[in-house]
Amino acid sequence: MKRKLMAILFLGMAFWIGGQTAWAGTAVYSNPVLGYRVSYPDDMQLDQSLGNMCTVFRNGECQIEIYYQPLKQSSYLSYVNYSNSGFLQNRVDHQNCWTGKQTVNGHKVQITKWHRAKLKNIENDFNFYYTVDVRRSETEAYSIFIKANRDISGDAKYMQVVNSLTFLQPQGKNEPVSFKESAEETQVRVDRLNMETKYLLQNYFSADAPLTWGIFEPTAPGDLSKLMKLEVQMGQRFKFLLYYHHLFGSVPIDTVVKGLQSAYDNGYITELTLQTGNYNQDNAMYDILNGEYDDYFTRYAQAIAKFEHPVLLRFGNEMNGDWCIYSAWHTGKDTEIYKKCYRYIYDIFDKNGANNVLWVWNPNEKSFPNFTWNAMELYYPGNEYVDIIGLTGYNTGTYYKGESWRSFDEIYGNMYQTYRNMFSQPLMITEFACSGIGGDKAAWIADMFQQLHKYPDIKVAIWWNGCDWVVPGEVPARPYWVNETAQTLESFKQGWEAQTAALKTKTEQANAAQETIGDGATKEEVN
Repeated sequence: MKRKLMAILFLGMAFWIGGQTAWAGTAVYSNPVLGYRVSYPDDMQLDQSLGNMCTVFRNGECQIEIYYQPLKQSSYLSYVNYSNSGFLQNRVDHQNCWTGKQTVNGHKVQITKWHRAKLKNIENDFNFYYTVDVRRSETEAYSIFIKANRDISGDAKYMQVVNSLTFLQPQGKNEPVSFKESAEETQVRVDRLNMETKYLLQNYFSADAPLTWGIFEPTAPGDLSKLMKLEVQMGQRFKFLLYYHHLFGSVPIDTVVKGLQSAYDNGYITELTLQTGNYNQDNAMYDILNGEYDDYFTRYAQAIAKFEHPVLLRFGNEMNGDWCIYSAWHTGKDTEIYKKCYRYIYDIFDKNGANNVLWVWNPNEKSFPNFTWNAMELYYPGNEYVDIIGLTGYNTGTYYKGESWRSFDEIYGNMYQTYRNMFSQPLMITEFACSGIGGDKAAWIADMFQQLHKYPDIKVAIWWNGCDWVVPGEVPARPYWVNETAQTLESFKQGWEAQTAALKTKTEQANAAQETIGDGATKEEVN
């Protein structure tokens, strides 16, 4: 028995020593703002491009991410369970899942470990995952998220990050993330577009462009009769039309293109939204990155390119919401899956000459779960892949427990300032509305039009003219129809008329001032 125990100890020492000699040395990283310090292998690059949102250490076989999580609205246990519950339900893609509680360096932690199959279109795919959720106090936690191209859960080289975690007294200011780009970088992105699409971008999204209205009408563009009836009631026409397509569903690509053509022929610009869903037991994002739909997306890109006219393309909107299967909540808390999939589809469209596409990136107003690892910034694919930034926030009303009646300013005030400071691209509200349950909807609409002048960088706003049902067709939970009542219709009509009249007056004054300048220049030349 002694010999057997000695052999085990010897092998354990050999593993540890082997681990020690596998890397050159150790570096130390301290984050005074978020109050922690760790040791990490010095062959890993430190990436702080996301500020204190996420600290990243990376080398050719492993990436380690550290997140700080305030526990203001949930307990440590709720945080851990909610974070992991989404992807752990999918045992088709996520295999050998294991969870356990331990004490590491005096800290109570929960460890979760799993892996998935390698995806052929991700070079050097990091498909082995190991996360450690550390409880600091009743109100604070840290998450150490490790992914690698092999199982590193027993590798002392990388486990030192977990074992060395030390708490510090937080001090200093947390700076916001910025994705601002230079004018030259913007121009490179714009130069790829065809002339008609460049004109649209300039006409509707330039700094001096006024707000333009769009709408989602469930029957359009296949049937435009309801939309046109609404426009007659409004006395004005909407310019942008929101159109959803469930990828890999029953609606073929040819039907989508016919819809785009119908919209264009009737004077509309389409915001085409592409979404994946639970089409099988597994997650479509993995299948896309595995190349299983290359032919489908190639045909899609070629069809859009052949259409030639401008299309606003919005892939995987509200990705920071757990109701979306493409959210990281469903893909192992790995926001890189969304970003790689977005870029992958973008590249297919680019290679097939779809220079009539304006790419719209559009998170939800709030993240669900509202945890740091699921923050909208972590889903951003990069400036070269995004032409327009989409904002989405609803006054959902009060039908469901926990929801509250909120004004337009309450929804968009902070979000607008955050996005303005973070991005260089033009802004649009890709979809929004006010429910008819919980308050005075007509008054809400009137107030919205009174507040819109404070949001000059929002260039397009699209009203979602539909309903979220409890029982389809019978019990509405969130009736969003703008013409729900005669009062709501009249409120929107009056607000829009006043906006249009103000714009007309402003344009006339600008033209008159220009004529005066022209007349002055002519007189000076004569004299």
